[in-house]
Amino acid sequence: LKNIFNGNSNNQSNLYKESRRLFLKADIAAALWVGGELRGSTIVENKIAAFGIVDSIKLSSQDKRFKPLAAEELSETRIQIMIIDSPRVPLSDGEIAKNEIYAEKGYLLIADSNKRGWFLPEVLNIKKFINLEEYLKSLAQEKAGVLYQKKRTISVSVFEVQDFIESKKDNGIFYDLLKEFYL
Repeated sequence: LKNIFNGNSNNQSNLYKESRRLFLKADIAAALWVGGELRGSTIVENKIAAFGIVDSIKLSSQDKRFKPLAAEELSETRIQIMIIDSPRVPLSDGEIAKNEIYAEKGYLLIADSNKRGWFLPEVLNIKKFINLEEYLKSLAQEKAGVLYQKKRTISVSVFEVQDFIESKKDNGIFYDLLKEFYL
């Protein structure tokens, strides 16, 4: 991604193909980690990808649910950018009945047609779940703000996530963006 932002690529044709994607609408997530501890995480939906990356880093650095990042911690901060792929595939009744979590997938829960909750694969790095039902209950309550009930109008979809992780030592564009919010 840094090559795209900075205009460096093996050839102009590849740069054009790679950079086109940054100008398509996408859902983008950013997570900030310091010493293995999550310190901010947000999802920006349906935005031009390049702008979504910037916005998600900024919002994650201001995420009130976590201990604020201090300027002196920036050099130890790992930045994780996730591009959330389409399509989102609804879980079937059979998959829900199997009660197994697809650990490598992200989950989107929509309840009552407008309440949304997201879990990205990284949630399993900081939380443990016995089965899919426990996972979906947590997703519904913590992220969508509703009780998980099988009778309720709830849809659950899974999706792929493309992950990019960077820190200061990578001398990358994401770190440069985060640093700008602290200057």
